[in-house]
Amino acid sequence: IGDWSSDEMHCLSVVQTISTLPEGFKGKSHCAEIKVGPDGRFLYVANRFSDTIAVFRIDSENGGQLSCVEIVSSQGKTPRHF
Repeated sequence: IGDWSSDEMHCLSVVQTISTLPEGFKGKSHCAEIKVGPDGRFLYVANRFSDTIAVFRIDSENGGQLSCVEIVSSQGKTPRHF
């Protein structure tokens, strides 16, 4: 997942890059649905082929930096929506 910011000229720059995959995962995987929770505090990501859902905390006091809370089984194959 990439966290980007834009300046007054609308130029984008990468602020943070963080993996959505479980530690040690080998193989290809693709993100499907990416959602921010209703309170804006968490980001949820469906990972296809690793069959997981990644949960990140959004630090609103630190420019929206993400930190991984957990990566859990989707309880199904190739999750697309949740």
